[in-house]
Amino acid sequence: MLFAAVLGLIVPDSLAPQVLADIAKTTFSLILPIGFFLLGVYLTGEREDGTLDFPPRLSRPIALIIVLRLIVAPALMLAGSRLIDVPNAYLLESAMPTAIVSVIAAHLYGLNLRLAAAAIAWTTAIVVIVTLAAAAIT
Repeated sequence: MLFAAVLGLIVPDSLAPQVLADIAKTTFSLILPIGFFLLGVYLTGEREDGTLDFPPRLSRPIALIIVLRLIVAPALMLAGSRLIDVPNAYLLESAMPTAIVSVIAAHLYGLNLRLAAAAIAWTTAIVVIVTLAAAAIT
């Protein structure tokens, strides 16, 4: 995938017709709903097996993930943005919840799927609640 991304950046625009760009944008916009569908399927399967408490309990590893993903990562990006000019979108992206790709990576590499799914659930819930609270205040 990295090789394809690099090729996409270095090929001239004439080799990338607008139709392919439109297909890429459409595919990209479908990743989020498909990803959350897959997360729901995984969590449902775990719950039916009796191996998952849903919502996932807040444990020390999940608390560490929350702190790293929602506090440390944005702080590092903000500090780095003081050294070099960074687009505002990068600052916003650094404060986003854990991505669905973590479940995919956990599955591919035999990591803890339950922890990856719980990280997505907790960080997404926190970001949604904080965003709604911030919107209500303004």
